[in-house]
Amino acid sequence: MDGAASIGAVEAAILEQAVAGGWRSPPVPARRSGRAAAVIGAGPAGLACAERLSVAGWTASAYDRNSEIGGLLATGAPPFKLDKSLLARRRDWLAAAGVDFRLGVEMDAARVGCCGKPMSCSWAQGHSGRGPWCFRGATGQACWRPWTCWPQ
Repeated sequence: MDGAASIGAVEAAILEQAVAGGWRSPPVPARRSGRAAAVIGAGPAGLACAERLSVAGWTASAYDRNSEIGGLLATGAPPFKLDKSLLARRRDWLAAAGVDFRLGVEMDAARVGCCGKPMSCSWAQGHSGRGPWCFRGATGQACWRPWTCWPQ
């Protein structure tokens, strides 16, 4: 063997082989719980949240104002750093697992209350977080301020 092999290149080759060979299928729950959740933001945190909810049997709908998933991975990382086809593959994987994507939708307090049926909400706004968001829910007025969980 000529030259050194990076661990990243080996991991990428194994992952590509696994995907091409269908070694792992999307995580579809045995049964749905009947609960629904809206995940506001389809960046890395929102995608992770939507996947975990779906695996737990919830019906997860991921909303994002951008036309594609990924957040800053899609808009801020140059193509030579991150192949954008990986995001498309991840979207297909999550859709096969039962995650519903509502892209190109600007969510605000009025739309959160009108998502359809009663559901739980998770905000994963990342870099574009605005607020505070206030809306009237089943238990009364609720306000959420972005960045409050981040160290100051």
